[in-house]
Amino acid sequence: MVSFLEASNSNTVLGSAALGAGVSGATFVNASNPQLGQQLIMTVSVGDFNGDGIPDLLAMNNGTPATVFLGNGDGTFTALPSMAEGGGVAFAVADFNGDGILDLAFANNTTLTVLLGNGDGTFTAKSPALETYDAPVAITVADFNGDGIPDLAIANSGSDTVIVLLGNGD
Repeated sequence: MVSFLEASNSNTVLGSAALGAGVSGATFVNASNPQLGQQLIMTVSVGDFNGDGIPDLLAMNNGTPATVFLGNGDGTFTALPSMAEGGGVAFAVADFNGDGILDLAFANNTTLTVLLGNGDGTFTAKSPALETYDAPVAITVADFNGDGIPDLAIANSGSDTVIVLLGNGD
């Protein structure tokens, strides 16, 4: 069951609905953009990766290189080449180095890789990979310590742990 609450009015319930079974194996179907329909895309994020004010997409299958799809402003997208150094099982998007350009953090089976945005939809790997992990399944970004710098939390299925990495702004 999911409920929608009005947070500014004592959490008054606005509505609720029962959740049904999930749908597996879904694919994008878009006649004007066949690249989006060629494979199952497990993780998608939205951001303005090239700074033109039009939403772009970042898509990745589990363990495969990520691809940026630049928004054309009319509901269609243009795929950039897949990132050789960007891919894994999960990713997070934020401005990790404070330059106003979105960056990426990818968790794979044992490491976390940060890619700094170049402002044109491409990224450069910050080396070396940051840590060794135990089968991460999810990564999220937030300011966990209130210093104004994005931090990362990584959920590891191999050890049933969550690791929090405090950002240092670079």
